[in-house]
Amino acid sequence: QVAHRRKVIEFGVPVTDRFQSPLGFPQLLVLHLQFDLMHPELVEKAGGVNGREFSQGNFHLCHLQLFFFGMAIAAITTIFSSYIYAMPFHHCPFCILKPQYHYIGFAIYGTLIVATFFGIAAAAIGPWRKNSDIAAATDRFQKMALKISLVMLILFSVLCSYHYLLYTLTGGES
Repeated sequence: QVAHRRKVIEFGVPVTDRFQSPLGFPQLLVLHLQFDLMHPELVEKAGGVNGREFSQGNFHLCHLQLFFFGMAIAAITTIFSSYIYAMPFHHCPFCILKPQYHYIGFAIYGTLIVATFFGIAAAAIGPWRKNSDIAAATDRFQKMALKISLVMLILFSVLCSYHYLLYTLTGGES
């Protein structure tokens, strides 16, 4: 029943692309890893923030960064590239570097490489904190490297998500 003599009109929305599907397991895994790398507790433990000593967290952050790098490259190749091309079967990781795709690949790969480098550098410099001569400089570098890594991971997430959202919102057309 509808109040005030109004009508309910139902209509179907045609499927624009039979290959379009919601996020699957690989996409959700990559997003989960991206947000894990940006988790404040992990960053605080791993980066030596608040004067903490080099801990096991640095070692784990380094491995998590490397694992994420590999998963992100795989996700770019198998998932995100097809949304950039707007073709479900085109998975070339190098075509996104071409001018017809506005060189978006340079930004995607660049942010990923910089984020991984600074994330690993922040963890790897930890043992030098024990040297009292360079402890202050090491702390400053770790904080700066973690901030750069987190900003680059956020940019990487935005760049990869942009084409998926554009593809989804426009019904498969860009």
